[in-house]
Amino acid sequence: KAREQVEALYQQGKEAEAAAAAAAAAGDAALADGQGPDDAKIADDEDAAFGEVKKRVRTTAGGSTGSVRNLRIREDTAKYLLNLDTASAHYDPKSRSMREDPNPNRPANEKTFFGDNFVRNSGDFQTWQALNLHSSQAFEKGSQVHVQALPSLAEVMYQQYKSKKETMTSQSKEEVLAKYGNTAQQAPDESLLLGQTEAYVEYDRTGRVIKGQEVKKRSRCGLAREGGCL
Repeated sequence: KAREQVEALYQQGKEAEAAAAAAAAAGDAALADGQGPDDAKIADDEDAAFGEVKKRVRTTAGGSTGSVRNLRIREDTAKYLLNLDTASAHYDPKSRSMREDPNPNRPANEKTFFGDNFVRNSGDFQTWQALNLHSSQAFEKGSQVHVQALPSLAEVMYQQYKSKKETMTSQSKEEVLAKYGNTAQQAPDESLLLGQTEAYVEYDRTGRVIKGQEVKKRSRCGLAREGGCL
């Protein structure tokens, strides 16, 4: 039985070598006729889609990929035509980007373009920028945190930092208000606070009243005598 199995495997190998030799001979014949190996696989009646024109896909920097450029809509004014002053915002023709506002002094309701950096002042960009700044400062102070390597850890540490900062700020504010008071609150009556009046009284050297009527300041016990004072 073992001999039969070996003979069967040997016969299969011979057949595979013969098939490979036949395929190689067919390929050589196709090359001799002027056709390449890839051309032989495509029939004349098949459409290889080489004549198809695909639109380019927009990317973040303004560039694109494909065979046809993704041009702007012709009804829209080009960015470099919004302000023809040579000292205006810089326009990059390669990426078709103008990062600064070409007309910063014009009212917002009269502008249709605020610069490509306008999106950096909205949404979650500022939060992300604050997270990167906190991570870099923490790393410089010795913390093993990196926003690209450990984004979850960086986010947790940033949230803890914000919570501690808010707590310390509120405590400091309460201490200042308790010590100096709050001028935003309604001030009490000055006469009750300091015991002062507008009455004019003139005294001599011995302390006797010469002119006017003296108003004696009532003590706390005197004010509360009706309710009892111990």
